[in-house]
Amino acid sequence: MLGAGVEGLVLAGTGMGGVHQSWLGPLKQAQIHGVGLVGASRTGAGLTVAIWDGLDSVSAGELNPPKAKIALQLALNAAKNPKANSRSLTWQGFLLE
Repeated sequence: MLGAGVEGLVLAGTGMGGVHQSWLGPLKQAQIHGVGLVGASRTGAGLTVAIWDGLDSVSAGELNPPKAKIALQLALNAAKNPKANSRSLTWQGFLLE
């Protein structure tokens, strides 16, 4: 995955976006290599609170995983071309606005 140029992951977690403890190590390694992490819920409705120990992640809020994926793709592309935006944003800032 890291060698393939992955820039971001949307994790479709349980409940409010939770993931199993065994995922935290590999996710931390991905983040060290610059992969952005967005937590979403596969429950179908409700707010996601994707806060995982030791990881700097962004919550998808009320977006389901497919919509969060599109938002992440747009955010990553916007961060690559800040001159096209009226203001400079990181991909995290794009999702949090």
